[in-house]
Formats: sequence, structure tokens, C-alpha cells
Amino acid sequence: MNQNHLDPGFTDYSKRVLYNTLDITNYLKEGSNAVGIELGNGWFNEQTPTVWNFDLAPWRKRPQLLCEIRITYNDGSTETIATDNTWKTNTGPLLFDNIHVGVIYDARLEQKGWSDINYKDKNWSNVILTDAPSEILESQKMALISSEEILEPIAVQQLNDTSLVFDMGINTAGVVELNIEGKEGMEVKLKHGEMVREDGSVDQRNIDMHLRPRNEKERIQTDTYILKGKGIETFSPAFTYHGFRYVQVSSNQPISAQNVYLKTIKLHSDVENIGSLKTSNHTLNSIFEICKNSYLSNLFSIPTDCPTREKNGWMADGFMVQEAGMLNYDSRNIYAKWVKDMIDAQQDSGNMPGIVPTSHHWDSNWAGPIWDAAIFIVPDLLYRYSGDLESIKKIYPSAKRYLKYLESQENENGIIDFGLGDWLFYKAETSTPFMVTAYYYYDNILMAKMARLLNNDKEAIAYEEKAEILKNRINDIFFDAKNISYANKTQLSDALPLYMDIAPEEFRPRLAKKLNDSLKNSNYFLDFGFIGSLIVPEVLSDYGYTDSVYKMVTKEEMPSWGYWIKEHHATSLFETWDIKRRIFDASLNHPSMGAIAAWMYTSLAGIKLDENETSFKEIIIKPTFIDDLDFVDASYDSQYGRIQVKWTKSDRDVQLEIKIPPTATAKLQLPHQSSNIKGGKHQFQFQL
Repeated sequence: MNQNHLDPGFTDYSKRVLYNTLDITNYLKEGSNAVGIELGNGWFNEQTPTVWNFDLAPWRKRPQLLCEIRITYNDGSTETIATDNTWKTNTGPLLFDNIHVGVIYDARLEQKGWSDINYKDKNWSNVILTDAPSEILESQKMALISSEEILEPIAVQQLNDTSLVFDMGINTAGVVELNIEGKEGMEVKLKHGEMVREDGSVDQRNIDMHLRPRNEKERIQTDTYILKGKGIETFSPAFTYHGFRYVQVSSNQPISAQNVYLKTIKLHSDVENIGSLKTSNHTLNSIFEICKNSYLSNLFSIPTDCPTREKNGWMADGFMVQEAGMLNYDSRNIYAKWVKDMIDAQQDSGNMPGIVPTSHHWDSNWAGPIWDAAIFIVPDLLYRYSGDLESIKKIYPSAKRYLKYLESQENENGIIDFGLGDWLFYKAETSTPFMVTAYYYYDNILMAKMARLLNNDKEAIAYEEKAEILKNRINDIFFDAKNISYANKTQLSDALPLYMDIAPEEFRPRLAKKLNDSLKNSNYFLDFGFIGSLIVPEVLSDYGYTDSVYKMVTKEEMPSWGYWIKEHHATSLFETWDIKRRIFDASLNHPSMGAIAAWMYTSLAGIKLDENETSFKEIIIKPTFIDDLDFVDASYDSQYGRIQVKWTKSDRDVQLEIKIPPTATAKLQLPHQSSNIKGGKHQFQFQL
């Protein structure tokens, strides 16, 4: 009955377990009824080793079940049926299942009618009672993982008598549904990947490096189905998911497209689509769509880095695309749940692990403070978009502990010098100590804000004072006032102090101009990585250089988002700009450089959140009329209603249509005028 996938969501099961509630009324029949439940390993029992050591997680055990059926009869009386040692268990056709590997399913072992009331279960055993992995049991409030759409293959290639390769059209996440006819005992392997070799076979070299298989059956992203030999059989794996565009179907018997058919079942946490954006530029529209696809491909009860080799909740990858995600989808409950995961993941020292949830057997210092900044950024952005303080209240004690830990890690110069920096930069590596210390400053700024929101002014003052000390320290050590540049003079090193208000105020316009000039002088070639993809476009637009960002983003030569579209016909975001050089160690479905979708909303359409308000009660509308664009049409469904901005341009003539929710207000900022507008529809005509 349950069409959802991998329920309940992933948590640190030793700290907190989620449960789901289902209405089974329509499945009951008059008289006696039976309940049958199939269990899989999911995230709870990851038996195949990986470099993140989830096989060593403290919660890991065989699958467990806690179930309670509450019945209300027509006369108002109630009855509760709960799992106890009278429930029966047995093995079934599912021989193996693993999140990273896949499943092995032997249809010959299916037991017809096993969940029916008349089934004879005399050979079944009574279940064994065991301790719960955690004392904390919570209702799952976030969206469940379910199917969004079905994809049909766009091409099928016959490699040889026993192998076919299906091209499913886009790189996405989910599972396949196999329809096949064959003899009993016929074995079929489904090998999933993001790319193919020259001969057309599926190539997994970019996704298989982190798995540590113990035997032949543990092959990454490979499902095995063994036929029972009774007509057309249908198979779709239940306890795993994969990231893929291509599926290689191989068998121990001859197969062809005449007796084998596949379709993709796209999966992700079923968040509501609340945003839309379209422009007159095809490349820009394609970039926007691949941002959305990669975001959803990496939303599986936590925000993940890729749906293939890792499926991990890397903290910076998550916060970098949070705003873009929340503008497109109602994912507030996903992030609220992830904040709880962060609290559960914190170490006794106060340090954070970089990956959340964590196995507790992972080198937490490897990722470092920029990644850890998610414990401040995620709840802050969640509050700004929802007005809900709950996540800030929950994370505040953990955030305090973390800042104490970070203070203990200052070197003799009072800066932090460990952890990752601008991951997968193109050529120019921005100074990591500079970046990490800047985020340390930013942590204190956000912490002070949280303290004031919680009416803790005394602590807020202390964090503000610490932030001021760090700002002065950064400017003393890293700022070259003569040349108006920071650290090692990269695009990101000059943008970051503007983004975080570290740069002295009198230098900010000149620093922004210098950043823009350097971009123009490089023929609008970007030179940054993950962190820069969030910060550089926003800073340039904040200082009036949106046209430069547009040229940088849509540029069709490497490195650029536009290059991915033009050269590689990308259907998802890549992990690295230089995908040709790093093809065998880079994910091809990585959301981390997807913040550019938020830039399209905030800078092209100009839909901005007023910094002094939350949840778009007061809105700033500040569109930018790019010379190369004829129109931009964007909408966002806020808590107060739909916000829509549509502008069209012919030569210098502009028509602007704005829709504001009835109970909201907006500050309209145009090139030659500003005004306050109330809820309703508004039209403007003017010349640039």
C-alpha cells in the first residue's frame, strides 16, 4: 500500500528515529485482516564498507520494526494492535539490499499471498524482541520520498546478444522498472551510470572509487533480478536508489529490446514546487532547469552531494544551494529536520563532522569550518524565509559549543588555518586561512543575530565584539589597502569581504569595481569553485554589475555554466568546471554550484527578501534589465501568496508587471525611480 520510498527518513538512529503514519482504512475488509510488512536495510544497516564508514555506525543492526495499529470502531470504541513477539517473520525473495550497491531479488522465492489472512505461516518464526536504537521517537514532518514522474528511454543500444544499454534522456535519481520475459532462473543485472564508454557500455569509473566491496555481489549501483519464468515479469527495487542516465541490462541468456523494457521512476523528497522562472535566453533557461534537476536529485530526506557514489549530507554543499532550493520548492521541513541532524552529529569537543548525519567514524577536521558554518547559515536562512524561530532555538546551544571549540583552534595569529577552502576552483586557489577565518567571523555575526532574536542581548554583544575583533584581524593580515585587494587577489578573495561586510566601508565600491574589472579583463571567465559560485555573482549584482554576471554565466567556453550546456548538453550540474580533465573523479549530478538559480530570482527578476523582515511580508523588487534579454518572468509562492515579476523589453522600452500578495508590501527599485507598492497587480511602462 505504501508507494513512498525508503521510509522513514535518514537520521542518526542512535539519537533519534522518525516514524510515519499511514491511513489503512480503505485497505481493510469486513471480518479478519492480515498485515504484511517488508523490511530492508536502508540507511540503518549499511553493511557494505565505504570510506565514510557507515558500516561502523553505532546504530547499525539488522532491520527492526515498531508498528502500532490504532482502530476506531463505528460505536466509538478503540483498539490498539502493536508489534510484539507474536508477530511472525521469514526470509523472502530479497536476498540483499544496500543504499550504495543495490538489491538482489530472486523472484523464484516469492511466497504468493504471504500477507493475506488465509496464508499458512506454520514455517515462519516468531520475531525476536530487541532494544530500540534510540529512546527518542519523532513523527516525520518533512515530505516523504516518492515518485515525481516516469521517464521513458530515448534510445536503446544492443551491445551484444546478452547486453542492452538504455539511455533515459537525463541524468537523474531514482530506480528503474524492468519489464522482461524469460525462463526460470534467468539472471538480469541492471548497472546504472552517468556516462558510457566509446562502445556504448555503461562507465562507472567516476562513481565507484569510494565503495569498499567485500565480494562480487557488492557492485555499486547494480541491481540483480532472477526470473521465476512466468510470463512478463515486472521488477523495481524498493530499498535503494541510484543516480544515472544510462542503464546497462546484462543477462546470462540472450536478450533484446523485444523482451526487455525499462523506464525510470524519478524519486526525491516530495516537496511542492513553489517557484518558476523563464527568460528569453535558452542557455539561461537550461541552466535554471539543471539547477532544479540536481537539487531534487539530491533531496532524499537530507540534502545530499550526489545521488551516486556518496549520497552524503555535506554541510557546505547543503547551505550553498539552500536559498535556490527554497525559492523553487517548499523544502522548509527538510532543512528544519537537517538542523536536528546537525545537533545529533555534534561531537563532544563541540566540533562538527562536515557530513550530517555522520557515522561517527569519520575525520571531522577534513571538511573544516566553512562546511561547519551550516549550523549558522541553515537555521538563519530558514528563519528569514519562514519567520519560524524553532530551528534557531534548537541549534543555539550547539552553536555556542561550536564557537567555543573554534576559538580553541585559533593559531598564534588568531586565525583558523585548517579545513577545505573553495572546493574545485578552476585555476586560482583562494587562501584557505583567509576564507576559513572569514567564515569564523560570519559565524559570530549570525550567532549574535540569533542571540538577539532569542532576547539574549548580553551574549549577542559578546559575539558582536568577537566578530569585530576578527574583522580587524582579517583586515590587518589579509587586506592590501594600497592595491585594494584581499589575500592572494582572486575573484573570490575580493568578493568574500564584500559579501560578509568585512571590507572597510570606504573601500567597498572600489573593491567591487576592481572585482568587476578583473572579470571584464579576463573576457568574463570565472575562476572560483563551490564557494565562489554562491558569493561572486551575488556580490557583483549587489554593486550593480549584473550584466557582467550574466555574461560570465552564459559564456559558452570553459569555465562556465553555459559551457556545460553548449559543450556537454548537460542535464544536471557537474561537480567541476573542467569536466573533460576530471571526468573519472567527478560527479555529474552535483547541486553545489546551483546557487546561480537564486541569483536569477534575486537579480534578474529582482525578487528579494527584505533583510529587516521575514517570509516576504515586505518585499524588495529590484529587477535588472539586461541588454541581451528581451524578457524575464518569475514567480514565488510565499507564505502570504504569490509574488510575480514579469518584464519585457523592446529597444529601450520596458513593460513591467508585478503581483504582490494582498497582505504584503513591496519596495520597488527601478533605475530612475523608487516607490512603495501595496498588495495587488501593478503595471509600469518606462524607458531605460
